[in-house]
Formats: sequence, structure tokens, C-alpha cells
Amino acid sequence: MTYSRALDNTSLSNWYTYGENKAEVVRTYYDEIQLTLSDPFGTDGQQNLRNRIAHVTFEFEDDDDDDTYDFASHYSYDIAGNVEVLVQEYTSLHSIGKGFKRIDYDYDLISGNVNYVHYQKDSIDYFGHWYVYDDDNKLVQVYTDANAYAGDDWDLDANYLYYKHGPLARIELGSKQVQGLDYAYTIQGWLKGMNADQIDKDIDMGLDSKSGGSHSDVGRDVAGFSLNYFTGDYRPIGSTNFLSESSTSGGFGAASGDLFNGNIKSAEYALELLDDETLGYSYTYDQLNRLVGTQVWDNFNKSTNTWPSSGSALEKWKMSAAYDANGNILSLNRNGSSPVGMDSLSYTYYSGTNRLKRVDDVVSSSNYDIDVDDQSGNNYRYDPIGNLVQDASEEIDTILWTLSGKIDSIGRASSSTKDELKFYYDSFGNRIAKIVTTSTGNWTKYWYIRDAHGNILSVYAQTNDTAIGRIESHIYGSSRLGMYRYDKSQLASEDAEIGLDTARIAFEVGLKRYEITNHLGNVLAVISDKKNYTVGGEARAEIIQIQDYYPYGMMMPDRDWSSESGYRFGFNGKEQDSEAYGDGNYYDYGFKIYNPRLGKFLSTDPLTSSYAWYTPYQFAGNKPIQCDDIDGSEERIYIYRFDYAASKYKLINYYNILDKGAHGYNNLGLLRWLINPNQEGSLTLFLKYQETPYTLYEGSQAYTGLANHSIKIESYYSHSSKDSRSVSAEVPYRPNNLFSQESHVITTSAGAGLSISITYQNFDEGFANINAGRNVYSETLQLDLGMPGSGVADIYGSGRYTSDLGYLTDPTQLVTPTITNLTWQIGIISTHVKSSEQASWAIDNPFDGVNSGPTIISEAFLEGNGLGTTAIADKSIGIGSAYKTKYTTSMTFDDSLKWAKENSWRAPSIGDLYNNLSSQDEK
Repeated sequence: MTYSRALDNTSLSNWYTYGENKAEVVRTYYDEIQLTLSDPFGTDGQQNLRNRIAHVTFEFEDDDDDDTYDFASHYSYDIAGNVEVLVQEYTSLHSIGKGFKRIDYDYDLISGNVNYVHYQKDSIDYFGHWYVYDDDNKLVQVYTDANAYAGDDWDLDANYLYYKHGPLARIELGSKQVQGLDYAYTIQGWLKGMNADQIDKDIDMGLDSKSGGSHSDVGRDVAGFSLNYFTGDYRPIGSTNFLSESSTSGGFGAASGDLFNGNIKSAEYALELLDDETLGYSYTYDQLNRLVGTQVWDNFNKSTNTWPSSGSALEKWKMSAAYDANGNILSLNRNGSSPVGMDSLSYTYYSGTNRLKRVDDVVSSSNYDIDVDDQSGNNYRYDPIGNLVQDASEEIDTILWTLSGKIDSIGRASSSTKDELKFYYDSFGNRIAKIVTTSTGNWTKYWYIRDAHGNILSVYAQTNDTAIGRIESHIYGSSRLGMYRYDKSQLASEDAEIGLDTARIAFEVGLKRYEITNHLGNVLAVISDKKNYTVGGEARAEIIQIQDYYPYGMMMPDRDWSSESGYRFGFNGKEQDSEAYGDGNYYDYGFKIYNPRLGKFLSTDPLTSSYAWYTPYQFAGNKPIQCDDIDGSEERIYIYRFDYAASKYKLINYYNILDKGAHGYNNLGLLRWLINPNQEGSLTLFLKYQETPYTLYEGSQAYTGLANHSIKIESYYSHSSKDSRSVSAEVPYRPNNLFSQESHVITTSAGAGLSISITYQNFDEGFANINAGRNVYSETLQLDLGMPGSGVADIYGSGRYTSDLGYLTDPTQLVTPTITNLTWQIGIISTHVKSSEQASWAIDNPFDGVNSGPTIISEAFLEGNGLGTTAIADKSIGIGSAYKTKYTTSMTFDDSLKWAKENSWRAPSIGDLYNNLSSQDEK
């Protein structure tokens, strides 16, 4: 491909058809079986493929033969359109007869919950998950089965308990209850802490291991923490306070000022087996909420559970940072423990760019071997699009990148004795293999087996020409709980099954690894499923690993302990590749690779155009205490992490069809989604049959020509500190004026601090104010119209349903009578508008009957239009649901999906709605 060829349509078309040297080719097959497979789906084959993906193949180098490829995913569906069987094909393993890895899913078709996930059922490398839910569809128990050929020998891994108002209260890990994790929240729903500020069974929230306590048989805590926002942010309702006390007149309690925007002013961490078991961390920020300083305190009084009002912060582990206007780090000072001096870094960038050239360090390189040392010249070099291709200080001579922005390989300088790496990816950009080659030529290859969501299920390894063995099976609940590690290889070759067709591999206690994390997902501790008892009878978990982190993710010296190596997950819960930059210095975030010592990614942000005010190499908006970075693409506030638990495999969307009810509605589709912690919402879409056109009056405004059908909206929201509210209303369509802008509030419900308004907007080009569409959900329907009378609606990914839509009494009423696609988007509009922010939350005046542009939502506006003072007691205008529709005669399903994507402001992320509710949206 050349630049001139890309600009010429004829040359480009010829290159697509006849061009050579095509690489990283992805092919997607729909509707029917189109590849010849050696029957991995059994006698039933692939089922229910109509309008669904049957195969996705990936080929590193194209050979013009569609039947050959390097990796493939093959799908079979149940009647509701859920993935029932997924087969991952690794062609490189076909030589030993293990090229297919099969995952079977079992669903509750009413709720959409995943009940079972079976990996390699009826095989020697079987591993299964079983999920149990309560009546509110909240996940309550997780079981796994690691016995070969079993699927019926379940071992409890997690038990979830909830507060009455919804948030997660406690997790108990392991069938032997090796650990209890208790959570508390502020009245705003922000996470306050886990367990206690010190390792003490008498003040732990759950009283774990305390004789006579409610959880005396549960292992004593190995980690605890608390997050401080402002003075008085939490008040216990009981007599036992898991939090320490501190004075605001001096010492740790006065080290940082109160913050009322959800940012964290200080934190306390208690980690077992470390010399300074409890440490206090105070943070300072600039006006953009960027972290500029961290101080560490160790004068905690365990006997009184207090921080004294005197004393000073430590010099060790201290950190400070400075940034330029675009968020590039200019300096980073980071102290060690002994000696104190570790990093005093100055960052130099290539002129006129955000690309780091080198880092200068004035501290002696002999102090530590884990830090960043002084660099010279052009230490870092980049390709034309900003990917790092050379790092002289790490003896990296070449970094090759794939076309999709993933690292292909890391090659060292000829004199280097460090390992080289090679990576392979599937059709969706997920890593499926890694090869580590030493300077002496020895190699180890790792295979990653992933589920339909890209989560790692199992990992296999092979060193040189030895047999392939399984080394890990990962355990998931509402998030990753840990993994099962095998002390002896279970081979993936055919020879491994000789004589084992009826054997069962016995379950062995002590092979599971459970991770304990903080609000950011940082792995603080790793324990096994084995429980020990002290002489006095106290129950304790077997600790495998303890570690603490600097704010940007580098591990702190003398704040770590381990009894074994090899647990690869650490900062933000991401996987590290220690072979590249050393232990804990290279994390795979999916979209990008992160270097926690520098606080920067190695390549540009794929969402740079959406965040033009940030350097494309920044991490989490330079807010590493409050936010993580979503797969390396954008920052995400994470103070709500533990509020609500659902199966890792829970379906976000599902559809259900109901019979015609007493009110004359045909339920075309039920859309449900887990909104986030402390929130659960549902939106039901109905089509209503109307015999003749009618007129709808809204105040003095008349909407005429409303014929044939409307949508009924039912919404329900609940909040941890507010009463529940629900609304129900009908939204009219105007078939004679499909492409005009419509915007009107159809109903409101206000009170108890939670106001709800349902707003219908039919804009061909989008919302009146782009800031009002923070969270947009898109769905696509394709309609076969044999009107009038009845019709058939195909809901993609959900099966084929027939219902008496009564869509038109006269098809000529439409602009075109042969609509084949209807695409809509569901958006959540903001809440809790401050006076200073009203201008950014303008909507079209829904009461004046004129689409004359945005109108500021003010007290006078709300009161003047009958919304009342209750709705604006705290300048809260409520939650809104909005729609954007598009009608066409020729749009294919793929085109409609493209339209939905192009007209979306951005994809919704977990926490978005809740962040809006609490005025903590960072975007």
C-alpha cells in the first residue's frame, strides 16, 4: 500500500482484490456454516446462526485461501441469541490434536444471567464455573470445579453479601472461608474502606477470626484500607469503628485539605507481614485535580487506633510531580526506603511533540536496581505515528507494532543478555500467545485461552521441546477472584489422555490463589485457599504475596513480601510481563502498554481525538489515586468499585417477547442493563396499535398526525441514599414528519432528592446539546413490513419474533413505505446541575413548541413549567432517557451499526450513570 494508491479509488479497489503481502487479515462469516471443521461442536453442529456471526478468522499473512488461517473463533447460539458454545481454534496446536478449545455457556433465559461456564467439558483440562443469584439477580455465590471429566464436584470460591439498599457489603473467599472482605461506603455511595485501618480482629468490620464473633472461623484479615475525602465523610452506626481517628490540628490528619468532589485527600493501608504494618498517605493536587505530591506517615498508634496530632511525614517513599499544560510529566521525584534517594527525574521531550526523548536522574544509579537511571541522548525513539520503537537504556533495539497498535515483538541489542519477546493476537486484538526467548536461545511459549468477552480462562506453557502443560485456570465472580495454579502439568497433547479416559484428578487444597484488591484493582495481597490455625486457635490464611505501590504503579521497595513468584497481576489488576522491563514495570492494558516507573504509556491513546486536552501518552488523566485507565484508553473514576456485584459473564443486554396484554401493547423487546453500583435500571419499549390518527395535547401545544403507534417507556431507578422513583409514559411518533427535530418532556416525577424526567428527542443529527448525551446505548431493529395488518420484526442477536404490530393503517403516510431498518439510541442525561454549570446543560425548550435552540435550565424555567420547587431544591433536574432514531430504505444491518457508532458520543463505561448522579463525571 502506498499513499498515492490509497487516494485513487480504482487503484485501491484493485489492491484490495489483487494486492499481495496482505497482513493481519480478519474475515467474518455470517448466517451459516462456511468453514469445514473437524466437528468441535459435536453432532448438533452450530445452531441458530441466522443474522449472527458464525466464524471470525485471523491470518497473520494472507495466502488468498479463506480456508487457511492462524486463529479462529466459531460460534453457536441458543434460541434467544446468546452464545451457547464458543470454540477457539489454535491451528498451531492441531499437530498434537488439541487445536480446538471449547467453552459452553448455560443461561437463565428470563433474567439473562449466566448459570454455568464449562471450559473443555468432558476433557482432562476441564474447568467449570457455577453462578448462583438471589431474587434480585445479584450474584451471591461462585463455585468452580477443577476435576477432569467432572462438572459435578463444585468447590465454593466466593460468597457475596449485600446491604439492604443494594451495595456489596462482604465477600467471603474459599470454601474454608480463608478471608472475609468487608466494605463500607459514605452517604454519597463512595467507597470508604475495606476491613479496617489495622490488622486487628477486634476492630475489623466483620470481626473475622475473633473468638465468639459472628465470623470466628474466617481467616484473619491480611489487608485493609480506608479512603478519606473530607472531615466527617463517614459516621458509623454501630459502636465499633473500623476507622482510625486523627486530629485536624496537626500530624497526618491535617496533612491534606478536605475535598468535596470525590477526589481522595488521604488513605490508610494496613498490610500483613510488613514492618510498617499501617501507613498513612496524604495527597496534594493542582487545580486540574492532577496529583502533585504524596507524603507517607508511620506514627500510627495501634493500641489506641489513632494518629497523633504531632509528628511529621517520612522522607522515604515520598513522591512529587510536575506537569506541563498538556499533562506531560516534567519532573518526578520518588524516594526509596534505605537509602532514601532513588529517583529525581527530569523529562525531556522532542521539540513540538509529546514524545519523551530521555529522562535525566541526578541520583546515583548504585542506590537501587529497580528504578529509572540517568539516560543520555535520544534514549527513546518513535515511529511516525508515535509508537515507541527503541529504548536504549533497556537495551531494546527494536519494538515492532501490529497494524492494530499492539506490540508484535521486542528485540534487544546484540550485546544484551536480556530476554526477547514475541506476541500473537486473535481477531479481536486479544493476546493469545507469548514467546520469551533468552539470550542463549532457550524459549518458553505461553498460550492464552479466552472466553467470549476476552477474559483469560486458561494458560498453557511449553519450554523448548518439552510437552505442553496447563499452568493456570482463572476464577471469576463479579471480577477476577484469582486463579487455580497447577503444581504438575496437565498436558494438552494426545498422549496425556492415554489411560485417563475415566480418571479424575483429585482436588488439592492450596493450589488456588485469591487476590485482594483496593478501589483501583491494585492487587495488595495474594492468598491461597488453605487455612492455618495458630496455637491459640486463631484462623489465618496462607499468604502468598504482599505488595504496595507508588501512585503511578511502581512497586515500593521494602513494602513487599512473597513466598513464591509468578503471580502476574498487580497494578490496576493488569497483567505484567516482567521479561520486558523487570518485575512490575510493564503492564498490558489491552489497548496499550504501560510503564509505571515513568507514569506513561508506550504508544498514543486511541481516543486522543476525544481528549485533545491530554497528552496522548498520559495515564488516567494524571489522577492515579482516584482513577484507573480503561484498557489504556481513558480515565475512569473508581471509588464505586465495590457497590454492586454481578457475574463476570452477566449479559449486559437481552431481549424478551411477551404476549399482547390487557392494555393493548405488544412487547417488542425488553432492554435491561446493569447501570452500575447502587443503581439498577430497566427500560421497556412497547409498540402500541392505534386504529386511526389522533392528536396529542401537551399543555397548549398540539401534536397532530400521530397515527398508528407509539412507544411506551417505563423506567425505574434506585439510589443508595435516596428513595426509589419510577415513571411511565407514552412517546408519540410522527410518521409524516420523520426527519424533523422533536423534543418534549412527557412526564416527570420528583421528590426525596431523586427527580426523574423522561424526555423524548427525535433528532436526525443528535441531541440539542452534546453534553447532555453522556451515556448512549444503541440498538438496531430491522423490520419486514408487509403492512397493513401484521408484520415481522427481526431483532438482531435476539431471534426472530412475529407480532401484530399494526405498524401502519396506510403505508403511504410514511415518507417511504418500505422502511427496512429502525436504529435508536438510548442516552442518559445528566443530573444535579450546579448554578455555575447550567449553561453546559441546556436543552431545547420542550414547552414553547418552537425548536429555536437550547434554553438554559434554571429555577425560573422549571417553576414556570410546572416542575415545582421540589425538583430544584438542590438544582437537580433528574435523570432523562433520550432517543435518536434513523429510518432508511436501503441501510443494511452493518450500515446501521456503523451509523449508530458514528452518531454515538462515546461508548458507555461502567460507572457513567452513577458518576452523573453524584456530580463526579470526569469527562
